[in-house]
Amino acid sequence: MAHSSAKKLAKANAARLRTLQLLILFANVVYGLVRAAFLRATFRNIHAVAWGALAFVYACAYAFLHSSARPTLQDGRIVGGGEDISASGLMEYVHDLIYITVLAQLGCIFSNYALLVFLVVPAFAIYSLVNARSRPPRLLRSPIQERHNSP
Repeated sequence: MAHSSAKKLAKANAARLRTLQLLILFANVVYGLVRAAFLRATFRNIHAVAWGALAFVYACAYAFLHSSARPTLQDGRIVGGGEDISASGLMEYVHDLIYITVLAQLGCIFSNYALLVFLVVPAFAIYSLVNARSRPPRLLRSPIQERHNSP
């Protein structure tokens, strides 16, 4: 029982990765069946390029999560469970990227403009950068500034 928390984390990460695999597979199968098979007359080269670009985004995001979740083994036993991929912060952003990609891909079945959903990603990055630059980090603010800035 020495490494039970590492085993639990590895098991939770594996379950989370399996769920993401099924979500990505579902989105690609539905897109392939509906757009490339049933709506073949409207499937153009640009759709194939977009499908490849979406597959690249899926691959990069999933590979990052997979490498982060990889448990550390020593003598065939799990020593570390890897990083918690359901944690907030960067892992949450990578999950959001996968969800936005699924939304864009399924939206492309109905409209060619659904890829504009990806503009949310750089818009959020710009918003975060501007918001972070407009005020100093909390650790650098003095208590006097806190009193003046509080409502």
